[in-house]
Amino acid sequence: MDDIKPYLINDEDADGRILTPLPLDSKSFQEKWLQELLYKHPSIIPIEQFDESFSPLISIGREIANIDNLFISPSGALCIVETKLWRNPDAHRTVVAQVLDYAQTLSTWDYAKLDNEVKKYSNTRFGKQKSIYEILKHETDIDIDEVEFHQRVQDSLVNGRFALLIIGDKISPAATQLADIIQSAPHLQFSLGFVELRC
Repeated sequence: MDDIKPYLINDEDADGRILTPLPLDSKSFQEKWLQELLYKHPSIIPIEQFDESFSPLISIGREIANIDNLFISPSGALCIVETKLWRNPDAHRTVVAQVLDYAQTLSTWDYAKLDNEVKKYSNTRFGKQKSIYEILKHETDIDIDEVEFHQRVQDSLVNGRFALLIIGDKISPAATQLADIIQSAPHLQFSLGFVELRC
């Protein structure tokens, strides 16, 4: 797959140019840009490769409980995303511990607290409070009862059933090895994965 060269085609005459990856030390973008990209385009994240029950991802906030990006699925499953760029030293050392800490915090919340934090975020971003359920209904055409949806999310919170994703322009092999060790613990219900998005 490394030999596939993506092209950006500009018009109907098929004019375009080959796209080349930015160098890993490039300062062309910051983590905040990557977070906003994921917020606006959650379909970039290949969540189906981890667990289809987390699909489709719906953005419900950024920096909620310090979580870079927080997503939910119509099944009430929550996805926590921590973004890290290769040039950031934390990308190699503390990122796994960081995302586990966020999961621990979220697992102490109930639906009402999560919904309240999402409302605060949406009020800051859009000037209008939106509940998790309102966001879900706006973003999908799925027909689900509100009470049932609340219960699904509550169950995910109680059970700590989250998808934890670390997304960056390059993933450290040391981080993936640490993740393998952590996930071997049978009592943990989260799924931990890595996504490499070369820009």
